[in-house]
Amino acid sequence: MDDKVKHIWNEFSSELYKYINSKVKNKYDTEDILQDVFLKIHKNIDKINDHSKLKSWLYKITKNTIIDYYKKKKEVENKFVFNKMKYQKQEEINEKIIFCNHRPIIIVDIQKF
Repeated sequence: MDDKVKHIWNEFSSELYKYINSKVKNKYDTEDILQDVFLKIHKNIDKINDHSKLKSWLYKITKNTIIDYYKKKKEVENKFVFNKMKYQKQEEINEKIIFCNHRPIIIVDIQKF
């Protein structure tokens, strides 16, 4: 690990952890987000020129990473809901087909159109 990143870790990791945990309230997700934050810090450490703005830069990265976490979480939840709806819709269709199978005349009429 870069000396700059080590210094930031030693100085801010506990503080950032508390901040993330206050927004996420899940220990494991907090740890994952903190790891993502430090990966971003490591990749972008050379972009910060004014060290007086270091803390605000760190919090900006952290805030954006938390936002990404919630976006991803929402996408996963939406996929789950969509798949559930799709499954329910398929069940409704199957019920109609079964119902139609009890009335073959209706099936023939539908197929003509």
